[in-house]
Amino acid sequence: MSSKVSIQNLEMEYTLKDRLVHALTDINLEIEDGEFLVVVGLSGCGKTTLLNILGGFFSPTGGSISLDGRPIEEAGRLNRAVVFQEYALFPWRTALGNVEFGLEMKGIEKEERLEIAMKYLELVHLEKFAHFYPHNLSGGMRQRVAVARAYAYEPEFLLMDEPFGALDAQTREDLQSLTVEVWKKTKKTIFYVTHNLSEAVFLADRIIVLAGQPGVIHKEITVDIPRSEDFKRDVFDPRFVELEKETTEAVRGN
Repeated sequence: MSSKVSIQNLEMEYTLKDRLVHALTDINLEIEDGEFLVVVGLSGCGKTTLLNILGGFFSPTGGSISLDGRPIEEAGRLNRAVVFQEYALFPWRTALGNVEFGLEMKGIEKEERLEIAMKYLELVHLEKFAHFYPHNLSGGMRQRVAVARAYAYEPEFLLMDEPFGALDAQTREDLQSLTVEVWKKTKKTIFYVTHNLSEAVFLADRIIVLAGQPGVIHKEITVDIPRSEDFKRDVFDPRFVELEKETTEAVRGN
């Protein structure tokens, strides 16, 4: 595989209440095309800051990032999509209307827009709820709409920041499996931030552990557990337990 995203010597500083915060230092990372990369670490290590830089919300104070070999600033925001923990849906739009939003921004004609939006609602198993408004949907369903919206305008690079953190355990597990299913079918490159280490092992091709203040890459862990036909990993597999322990120890600084 070739690198989709290349991060070189990244530094990030910002001022918070008249105090200089050095958030990230010496971040060097290659993210492969089609890779599911998960980032973990203690609060304050710079996980979300790094995601916001990759999403184009912050500009780094040092280093460079390229997407498909071009400076990421030149790649355009529509080449990237972000799914946050908050659903950020438009309450006055139906599920279908929310998924269509990015396609409207791209200037896609109505008929094609409808076809694409329905395709992605089907991928997240919400085609029967296309004309429901967000307030008529459960939290898990609203987050599925947010995932469908992110995928629908077919970004090259998808960023997800604790997208299922506010959901109950069963809904979270269902959406983890769904996320892997959609990823496998669309072959997108994903950068996923979580505090949940079991979730990291369940989802990732590779786990990046950030540590310290400023945050540095403390460890990289390859997740070499096969997925079943329904895209799941066996959480009782001894290798799963071993990798979860290794990730836990790395997050603690060992």
